[in-house]
Amino acid sequence: MRAVKRGLTAILVALASCATAQAQTYEIGRFGLWRAYEGRSNNGTPVCGISSEGRERSLHIKYFEGAAGFDVHVFDEGWNIPEEVPVRVAFEFGGTYRSAPLNARGYPRRGNLPANVQIAFSARGSENFWSAFRLASEGRLVFHTGNEGSWRINLTGSNAATSAMLACINRMAGGRRPFDGAAVRTPFDTNAVAPPRPLQGQPK
Repeated sequence: MRAVKRGLTAILVALASCATAQAQTYEIGRFGLWRAYEGRSNNGTPVCGISSEGRERSLHIKYFEGAAGFDVHVFDEGWNIPEEVPVRVAFEFGGTYRSAPLNARGYPRRGNLPANVQIAFSARGSENFWSAFRLASEGRLVFHTGNEGSWRINLTGSNAATSAMLACINRMAGGRRPFDGAAVRTPFDTNAVAPPRPLQGQPK
């Protein structure tokens, strides 16, 4: 009987751990088509992020406490991706920035979390990425593998959203941060607060 009780106790503890392991984030601002958020990841790590979301697709840029860079997570409800399959992608912002092909990893759907592709960026050397991301009006995410083609990314509000993300990182790090997002001030979107619209991304 004691063994059974110990087993039940272990199960209850495990279930409680699973319940508290869910990501818990909250919105800290909406800027054009982007929103900024902060909170904790599935494993409890503090996270700051920004995202643009549609009905089936979303793009997130995240910074996890203690990381040496940032991650881009791209989700699509229609994807069917094997576990940790290699993916090659590139970013284009306006006419000023085009990344080299980047190594990414694909992951299948897990529960309510759609299949996704994750790209890791080092903070070192990311200034051009951030400058172009903040100043361009639109960009593209190009898939060099598979048959997805490319997505068009509307960047309205990206500058103000990035500022909110950096403020979150400052709070997290007590005034210190591993990168500055190439802080660039522009007057046209810093006060834009509009409801988000879907990402417009069709294969080309």
